[in-house]
Amino acid sequence: MDQRPVIHLVDDDAIERFAARSMLSGCGAELREDGNAAEFLDRYRPMPCECVVLDLRLPGMDGLELQRRLRERELLPPIVFVSAYAEVPLAVEAIRGGADEFLSKPFTSAQLFQTVSRALS
Repeated sequence: MDQRPVIHLVDDDAIERFAARSMLSGCGAELREDGNAAEFLDRYRPMPCECVVLDLRLPGMDGLELQRRLRERELLPPIVFVSAYAEVPLAVEAIRGGADEFLSKPFTSAQLFQTVSRALS
């Protein structure tokens, strides 16, 4: 039996998670949500086909720190960073750290859908 892809939405803003969930509702993937990086890290179990849509700025552990901790554990899910504050040095750090993409908020449904589809493939 084929397993559905999993998209992890990690954002402290419930409205942003709702918007992303709405944008990705037709993609056929299972959507899992976490409101902060520590919660995600505690619950995360690698899946064969997955990606993480990760807000850059999170309370406590930020997105870049979560990316570093996953790398230290040799867990390398595809990561799509999203941020309303797309400072170039942070975007460069995210990409150098192995992120698949960096999207600036606001983005369109099509942009998110295409980016996540590429990350899942």
